[in-house]
Amino acid sequence: MNQPQEALRMLLLGKKIIEKLFGEDHEDSIDTCQCIANSYGAMESYALALEFQKHVIDSWERHGPNASDELREAHRLLEQLKKKAQGSPSAVFPANTLPLSWHN
Repeated sequence: MNQPQEALRMLLLGKKIIEKLFGEDHEDSIDTCQCIANSYGAMESYALALEFQKHVIDSWERHGPNASDELREAHRLLEQLKKKAQGSPSAVFPANTLPLSWHN
C-alpha cells in the first residue's frame, strides 16, 4: 500500500473490534497485537512496538502451558525487537523480514 500509517490505523481499528467481540486474550486479538508490534517495528517506532510486543507476551502467558510455543516465539520476537531498537544489524524484526544487509 505504501501507506504504513493508514495500514496501522486499520490494524488498530481491527484490534478494537476483535477485542470487543472475542476478548483481549482471544488468539485473533493476540495475533492482531503481534501485527501492530510488527508494524511499529518496521516503522522504527520502537517504544510502541515494544509496548505491543509485551502485551502479546502477557496475553499468551494468560493461556498457560497450552500456549508455550506461542509464548516462546513472542519472547524471541521481543528480544529481536530490543536488538533492532539498539541498532543491531543482525536483528530481524518483524519476523518475516530479512536483515537490511540482505537487500544490499
